[in-house]
Amino acid sequence: MVDFPANPKERHGFELVFSDEFGGTSLDRSKWLPNMLPHWSTLEASVADYRLGEGLLTLQIDSNHQRWRLGGDRASNLSTGQFSGMLGSAEGQFNWDGTLCVTTEVPEFRGFLPKFGFFETRLRSSPVHGYHTALWLIGHDAPEAGEIRAFEIHGNNIGPDRSRVDYGMLKWSDPTLTEELFEDWLPIDASEFHVYGLDWTPTHVDFYVDNQRIRRIPQSPQYAMQFMLGIYERPHETLPDDPTPYPRTIEVDYFRGYRRRGG
Repeated sequence: MVDFPANPKERHGFELVFSDEFGGTSLDRSKWLPNMLPHWSTLEASVADYRLGEGLLTLQIDSNHQRWRLGGDRASNLSTGQFSGMLGSAEGQFNWDGTLCVTTEVPEFRGFLPKFGFFETRLRSSPVHGYHTALWLIGHDAPEAGEIRAFEIHGNNIGPDRSRVDYGMLKWSDPTLTEELFEDWLPIDASEFHVYGLDWTPTHVDFYVDNQRIRRIPQSPQYAMQFMLGIYERPHETLPDDPTPYPRTIEVDYFRGYRRRGG
């Protein structure tokens, strides 16, 4: 299989409102917070390991990478937003079971917090067992919020002729949403570059891979959301004799966000 080519930046009927082509040598901190939900952890434990060069963002996990919180996964995650309350409070984005308390006070960050639009990224996923690559949206500061899983690709589901793409809607604490999750085997090698898109409208969400719509979900979160993009390791799922050298990586070509013209 070969890489799927990059799309032009112009999109008919849409206005480009957010773009990172990763052309420099340092991360644009006006757009990204290089941490994974640090209010439930610490800034040190949740920090991403990344580098930029040759027009690519490389997110990586090395052999000494910390778990982002005690007993959790290891993650190199970039966020386009951050919101949490006072130390010791339960106020914070993505309190998935309602039992978490803020352990680190982190200033609010508003890099890119859209409500509806078209979004896409071009990247290559990690084929390592126990690792997954994901782009997901969570509510920024809505007290009751769900998640749009744009895509999640597990390394053990990547092959030269087909790969499984997981995606869908998770209700979490949003009473207006119904959980709809899908696992589709597609004729792609996800360890090569492919384009993953999401069209989020007031009434539905469409999911795309390589410019082909794979499904429509007829429901839609009605609040501003932020993006989470990263590589994640579940230590209990990794293979102890895996010969893949460290660091284990994903490479991101670009991330773009569009708004409908006149909408």
